[in-house]
Amino acid sequence: MTAARDLLAELLRRQRTRWDVAALLAGADEPYDIGQPDPHPATGAWLPDLLPTLAHGRTAVLDRMRAGRPVVVELVEGAAAAATGWADRVDVVPARGALEAAALLVRPDGHLAWAGDPADGLTGALRRWFGSPR
Repeated sequence: MTAARDLLAELLRRQRTRWDVAALLAGADEPYDIGQPDPHPATGAWLPDLLPTLAHGRTAVLDRMRAGRPVVVELVEGAAAAATGWADRVDVVPARGALEAAALLVRPDGHLAWAGDPADGLTGALRRWFGSPR
């Protein structure tokens, strides 16, 4: 028993392991239908797993997530322009990061509903998850 406890303690010293355990306990490790035939590799990921790649704007993204609203993370200037029709339901926050995407659509539960170039479907993703624009 002591060896198992020591092993668990060692594993939990690692940030990645803590995130994985937290996701498992919260039920956030379950995949869901993202409604895209060929999604960006980051789509469906849990935002806390991607935060280390957001060098600039990380705190701003987390602050917006606390409101419990969906967030469009604009990684390339102007990429979130499509979200203006959903301003009453979706927050936009500029950030910079090491992801190969121009923008991210983060659901209130912290999962990426969409990632990529806005020309490849940000408007469709916003419509799918949050209804028609106003």
